This record gives sequence, C-alpha cells and structure tokens, in this order.
Amino acid sequence: MAKARPKQHSKDEVFVQQEVTPADIFDVPPPVAKKASKNFFGWIAASKRRWIPAVILFILIVITALPPSRYLLPGIFIKKKLSFIIQDASNQARISDATIELDDQLFTSDQNGVVSIDGIIPGETSVTINKLFYKPFEQKIFVSLFKNKQIIFNISSTGRPTKVTVKNRFSGHVLAGVTVNTEQGSQGKTGNDGTAQLVLPSDRSEVKGTISGGGVVTADVTIRAVQDDSTNVYKATPAGRIYFLSKASGTIDVVKTNLDGTDRQTVLAGTGREDDANTVLLASKDWKYLAFKSRRDSTLAKLYLIETSTGKVSMLDEGDENFSVVGWSASNFVYIADKNGLEQWQNKRQALKSYNAASKQVTTLDETHGEGTGYNDYAGEAILTPYILKNSVLYTKTWYASYYYGTHMADKKMVVASVRADGSGETTLHEWQAGYNASIDSAFSSPVNIYYYVVLDGVQTSFWQYDGSKVTQASNIDLYAFHGTFPTYLDSPNGNSTLWSEPRDGKNVLFIGDDAGKNSKQIADLSEYDPYGWYTDDYILVSKDGSELYIMGRDGIKPGDVPTKIANYNKPNTHFNGYGGL
Repeated sequence: MAKARPKQHSKDEVFVQQEVTPADIFDVPPPVAKKASKNFFGWIAASKRRWIPAVILFILIVITALPPSRYLLPGIFIKKKLSFIIQDASNQARISDATIELDDQLFTSDQNGVVSIDGIIPGETSVTINKLFYKPFEQKIFVSLFKNKQIIFNISSTGRPTKVTVKNRFSGHVLAGVTVNTEQGSQGKTGNDGTAQLVLPSDRSEVKGTISGGGVVTADVTIRAVQDDSTNVYKATPAGRIYFLSKASGTIDVVKTNLDGTDRQTVLAGTGREDDANTVLLASKDWKYLAFKSRRDSTLAKLYLIETSTGKVSMLDEGDENFSVVGWSASNFVYIADKNGLEQWQNKRQALKSYNAASKQVTTLDETHGEGTGYNDYAGEAILTPYILKNSVLYTKTWYASYYYGTHMADKKMVVASVRADGSGETTLHEWQAGYNASIDSAFSSPVNIYYYVVLDGVQTSFWQYDGSKVTQASNIDLYAFHGTFPTYLDSPNGNSTLWSEPRDGKNVLFIGDDAGKNSKQIADLSEYDPYGWYTDDYILVSKDGSELYIMGRDGIKPGDVPTKIANYNKPNTHFNGYGGL
C-alpha cells in the first residue's frame, strides 16, 4: 500500500497554524467584553432624552435638600423686590437719610424712611444700617421666594429723639421733602405727614437748626427736645420771588422779595424821570417775564422786558409812539401803539401788537386805516377795548369821520374781531354799519362773556353779547345794568380757576370759581382786601388800601388769621380792561 504524501501548498499560499485554546476544548464561547462596552455607550447615546432630564432632576433635588444651596439655583431665575422701613425704636417715627448696606450695595432711606430694593437674591443675607446719632444696627434676614414684601427695622438712638413738623406758611398744609438740620449734625427730611425725626444731645433741652430744600426758603429754627406733635412746628416760606414797583427810595424802582417779603432787592433802579401815569409793571402769569413801561431816559415811555430768571433787561418796543398796556397771553405781551405825527385820516396810525418774550419777536395783530385829506374831510379807524380771553384777544374797531365826510361811510363797518396773541386765527365775529352817529361800547361781564352796546344813526340801540364762541343779540341786559359794576376776574396760571371780589356792606367778599366764573367758593368774608393776582395756582395775591401787598393760600383766610404781608408798593395809575387793577 502506498504511503500518503503530505499536501503541497503553492508558493503563494500562507500557512497559518491554528492555535488551540481552552475554549475550543470545552466548547465555551469566547469573551464578549468589548462588544458589551460598545452596547452600553450606544444605549447611553440612544437614551439621552430620558436619562439627561433624570440626572438634572436628581441634582436639583440634592441641591434644594441642602440648606446652604437651597436658593442658589432659584436665585439665578428669581429676584425679589423688598421695601425696608427704618423707624426709631423709641417712638416708631420714620427715619430718613439712613444708610443701608445689603449685598455689598449702599442705599439711603427716603423722606418716609423707606428703602425699596429690587433684584435681591432669595436666601439668607445680612443688613447693616447706619445713621448719625443712632447705634450701628446689623441683622440677618431670610428672604423667601414668596414672602417678605416689607420688613421693618427699629434702630436705637444715642440721644433724645425729637419730632419736627414743617407747614406751609401761607396755606397751613404740611410740607414733604424739607430737610431739617441741627447744629450738631443731626439731619432728617419731612415725610408725607410733614414730620422729620431728629436726635438731640442727651444733655441739651434745645438746639439751633435750619430748614431748607424741598422748595422752601432756608430759615433758622430752634428745636426743643420733646416728642409731642405740637411743639416743634415751623412755618416755611415756599421759594419764589414777587416783583413790584416801589417808591421808597424816592424814585420808582422795580423791586423783588421772597414771598414773605424777606431778602428785598432792587432789580432796576429808577432814574428820576419816571412818573406814576407812565410807569407800569405787569408780570406774565408764570412770573417768568415782566413787561415794564417807563419813561426812564426820554420824554416818551418805552416798553422793556425783564426776565426774572436772570434779571436781564431788554428793549421791548420804543419810538415816537404812545403805548397802552393790554396784558399777557401765555408768553405773549399784548399792547396798543399809537403813532405820533400821523393824522386820523392816515393808515397805520394805531396798531394792536404782541411781543413774544421767548422769541423776542413783535407781531402786528391788526392796524387801522384812514382816508381823506384834512380835519374837515376825513374818516379814520380806531381800535377799542381789547380783552384777553383764554388764548384770544377780542377787540372792537369803529370809524370816526368829520361831519362832511359822514356821507361817505356807507362802505364802512364797526366790528367785533378776534385774533390769537401769536397773530393767527384773525376772525370778524360780527359787524354793523358804521356812521357819523354810530358807536359801539363794551363791558367785560365774565371770563366768557362780553356785552356790547351798539348805537346806529344816533337813535337805534341794541345789546349784544359774546358767549365764548360767537356774538349774538342779548335780551338779558339793559342800559342800567350795562353801565353797572361787573367784577374783575383774574384767571389762574393754568386757566382753570378765576379770582374776583364783590362789594358787600362796604367790604369785599373774595371768591374763587372755575374758568367761567361759576361754581364759586367764598374764601374771605367782609374783608379789606382787593384781588391783585395769582402766584402759581396755589397762592393768591391781594392788596389793601391800594398800597399794601399780601399773599395767602388759595383756600383763603381762615377765621382769626390774616394774609402774610409782602411789602408796601407803588400802585400804577392804570387799569387793565378785563385783566384786573394793580
């Protein structure tokens, strides 16, 4: 039998001897560790939408379970707004200007002892409070997520706590925001109730102090070491300046004082050429501007503008003219200029003008016309009795003619016209036939009503009235009432109120009403005072004997009280139609 030959391999084949392992012997599957590892990470990658939220939730549960970190994450998303009230421990009076430190930030309590802080992180924090003449105060507080909207701190003084109350000198109302200081350095600011908390030295029963700021004139006071509410009550003068004419120096000067007459100063000294008939001072309703008519350096009076914020004096209008003051409409000063040297038959002999104090521009609102050749043969126009109502100037225009020219008046008209103080909105409200024997007269009866008495051909008479929008014939008035006495209404700076007086039993009764002079409220009974004007919408100026100027609150004179006297003044020999006598 032939012997088997070994298998031959080609030179290109590689012979690999198979290694025998224990797994082969016992038929055990080979290890799969690497395969299992790949499956685990694959599961993690495939299931991340389930396990990631679970892990975050677990972390949050752990963090919120631990007190030190409980508010760490919520504080990232939730911030609190808290109000802290600082009070005196002895009397629970609110303390202003106390310094509060919270989260390394400094804050100051307001005039009501309140500090409002936004953006506080919930959790435990420390509050430190410091105030001169008070013991240092420190306290830990816990700011929860849903509570603690207001926290009260009572701090203890090192001296004698004292209450101070500040009231308005003219109205009697309490004043907030006024700073009260003592000479030792204790400081407080009045709250909405008008009181401030101070601390006086333990060994002093009273100290010197000042009240200032908060819109009042700085004044010295004496503060006593008591806690009752009736002792340390001080009257403060609101800040502001009153301007008036005075002849105390021997010349007619423009003078200013505080509202209580203190700190008197001469704004513009007289030259000695002034006279009572041609010297007039009229303030705009906001007291920013003064129109001043005076014969200072010439034979004719000129018009000047005084700006109260700076004291600057500038020329308003001048020339060979006679000026008649009408009044102020906002920042526009209205007046009439009569040119000398022009005859009644010449054009532009008379003009109604306004001067804008802000832009320094003069605007001609209307001017007259004329025709003819001489005194025996002419017709000329005239502007009469302008009144300032709201934002408009109402006035009448009529024609005068020589006897022989009267027959040429057929095309001439008497009119009631209206124009805004800036020159816009010129309107003829009504007209009548002019003539040699025709005339028109007017009476300012209320802030929204003017009566007109019209005569045609010397015999036909009728009454008309302007009611705030139009001119219509009136049946509720006769000649006796027309020539009677109507109150002079002075409207407030905001235009919502009016001031006037009525004579009763030889005295004056003062009233305040709405912008139409209705819904009146009596503010003074049988007094010796006449209405003078307004200072802001809160104070009323009145005069006595035509030479004494006083101020009081718009609520009037309380029984037993008298207005505060400002000063004696020089009364102009001028009356302003529908505007008020000064």
